Amino acid sequence: MKVDPAKAPTSGEDGLSTLHLSVAGGVTQFGAYIDRLAPGAWSSFRHWHSAEDEFLYVLEGIVTVRDEDGMRDLGPCDAACWRHGDPNGHHVTNRGDLPCRYVIVGSRVAQDVCTYPDDGRRQINGATRWQIVATDGTVLRQGDLPAELLNLPPVWGNPYDPAHPLPRILRAADAVWTRDENPVHPIIGPGPGPYASRLISDVGGLSQFGAFVEELPPAAAPATVTGMRPRTRWFTCCPVMSCWWRIPKPCCMRATPLAGLRGIPSDTGWTTGPTRLRAIW
Repeated sequence: MKVDPAKAPTSGEDGLSTLHLSVAGGVTQFGAYIDRLAPGAWSSFRHWHSAEDEFLYVLEGIVTVRDEDGMRDLGPCDAACWRHGDPNGHHVTNRGDLPCRYVIVGSRVAQDVCTYPDDGRRQINGATRWQIVATDGTVLRQGDLPAELLNLPPVWGNPYDPAHPLPRILRAADAVWTRDENPVHPIIGPGPGPYASRLISDVGGLSQFGAFVEELPPAAAPATVTGMRPRTRWFTCCPVMSCWWRIPKPCCMRATPLAGLRGIPSDTGWTTGPTRLRAIW
C-alpha cells in the first residue's frame, strides 16, 4: 500500500504540526510521525512511558531535548532514545529562529501508562478505554481508545535498568560506522556495491525495535534531476518495524549537518507491509 503524505492525517496546535504516516498506512505495531516545530513551540508535556520505547531522529534545524538531565540541543542526524520504564520525563522544544523537523517513532503496547512528572498526572490505557488520572486518583478525563490502539501485544523487550545506564542522546559526530565493501546477501546474492551502517537503537538501549542509518552506494540510488547518482542514506527501524528515510548525501561518510534536507516533494511516497513502513523523499 502506498500512502501519499499529502493525504495523510495531520494535526497541530500552538506551533506543532504532525504528519500521522503510520495511521495513514494502517500500521498498528508502532507509531511513526514527522513533527514540525515552529520557533518557540514545544512538543508535549514532559512524559515517560511504562511499556513503550520511544525514539527521535532529527531531520532539520535544532531540536532541544528537555529531560531530567537538563537541556541539550540536537542537530540533523542526532538521535534520542527513551527506553520503556525509564522515569525520565522528556519533551522537545524549538529555541531557535527557524522551524525544526524530526521523526518520532514509538512502539504500541497494551496497558501502557504515560506519566507526566511535572504535575503527577498519568494516562492509563486499558483494553478499550483510556483515563487521565490525577495524583489523588481523581479521573480527570476518559474515553475510548482509537482503533490503532486496540488489540495490542503485551509488553516485551528489556525495560530500563538503572544499574546499567546507557546514553539517551546519540550524536551523529560520535557515531560508529561499520562498512562492507562487498556485501553478499545469503539469499539474493551480491549487493550493488559498498554498504555502510550506523547502529542507533542498541547503543541507546532500545529493545522493542531496531533503529539504524544505512548508506547505499551510488548505483543503488535513483538518479537525480541532473542524472547523477549520489551516495544515499536511509534511516531504518526493524524487525518489528522498518522505516527508511532516504537522504541524498555527499560521499563523505560522516559529514554533518545534512545538506539539502528541505520540504518533502510532492512525489514522496510511503510503502507499508505487514511489519514494514518505508518513506522516500
